[in-house]
Amino acid sequence: MPVDVAAVPPHRRARRWPWWVVGVLLVLAGASGVAARPWASAGPLPFPSPSVSAGSTTAAPTVLPTVQAPQFDAASAATLLLTREELEEALPGADPLAAWPVLPWAWGIPEGSRVEPERCTVARTVVSAPPVVYDVRGWDGPSVRVRQEVVVVADQGAAADAFRTLVATVDSCPAYAQVNQGVDGASWTGEPATEAQGRFPSLWQEIEHTAEGATVPGYRGHLLVGNAVVTWNAEVIGGAGRAEVVDLLGEGAALEGIVQRRASEAAAALQTPAEGAIG
Repeated sequence: MPVDVAAVPPHRRARRWPWWVVGVLLVLAGASGVAARPWASAGPLPFPSPSVSAGSTTAAPTVLPTVQAPQFDAASAATLLLTREELEEALPGADPLAAWPVLPWAWGIPEGSRVEPERCTVARTVVSAPPVVYDVRGWDGPSVRVRQEVVVVADQGAAADAFRTLVATVDSCPAYAQVNQGVDGASWTGEPATEAQGRFPSLWQEIEHTAEGATVPGYRGHLLVGNAVVTWNAEVIGGAGRAEVVDLLGEGAALEGIVQRRASEAAAALQTPAEGAIG
């Protein structure tokens, strides 16, 4: 809303700062913005040297060499997905988990379906075009459902670009729906996303998924590692409230932490010292 300068008391009006003060403030503001959202800067994201898994309290015994960003492919993409044992250990509920049936899961939305509003499609598909590799893993319990997806694109730069678009879409699409021909469609509503303070750029949010008249609460998150984007959904089946979500799934930040740990271990297995680095 425009401000009527004449209506603002003199002591509240803007001061004209010296040019060098303005310059310093701009530099500090730029640095703060990059720190908050490193994927918002141009070019590929820097990849940190491996030290210890997320959550570990053991310091690295030596300074490790500079490493190249991990390049995932069809053979290694699945190492970014959590195992049943990791999930059962992490979830506070006592649900035993069973793997989803092995199906030919395909990227995207079914033919004839669409997302409304259309600009929110990436929030559903993660990337805007078929990825080089797409893999899915899911686990069901009596009360919970966990789904993980990984999309692999050509290189780290393309993945960083895709992640920027994904983050912008999530921010601008707090609610959207998938319209399916002849079927009661699905809709999603989400709380504002939280940017995680982990090793890799990531965000997560509380969501509600409504389909066939039932509302399922839970969490959704996205993480960028090398040339891959990992997406995870954890939901409580059967009209649960916030307290039941925490009882069965824990806090979203804790789930995001184990996704970060899995990504760290998968990336470390692929890393090689950069050419000319000194170990």
